[in-house]
Amino acid sequence: MKNIKIKRNIWAIVFIFLLFISFLLCRYVFFDLHQMKQFPFVLFLLGLSIIIVASIFNKSKLAICTVLGYNVGVTMGLLFGVDWTDSHGTKMNSTWIWFVVVMLFFICIGVIWEVISKKIKFKV
Repeated sequence: MKNIKIKRNIWAIVFIFLLFISFLLCRYVFFDLHQMKQFPFVLFLLGLSIIIVASIFNKSKLAICTVLGYNVGVTMGLLFGVDWTDSHGTKMNSTWIWFVVVMLFFICIGVIWEVISKKIKFKV
């Protein structure tokens, strides 16, 4: 039992570290590409809270998908984000929309993966 808790804490720390590195890269290194100051931090906090809850309930697949969703979301936003001007003349960008939607999509995939793996585990 103690060994399982140690493993769970280790993978939680690893995923939190990976998410933190992703946040630092997104927020500071790639800032000139997306110009978002607060939004990467908000999604980092969302990912951090999901990883903490996933570690409490031993859901490592959800934590994996959360970290992947953050990274893929940033990448998709940078690749497919479009600039436009709204009716009031304000410059807008769709990078943040890609970032959120892709990250939430990956989190949903993680939840589905956990449910499917639990059902398969009980059938065997």
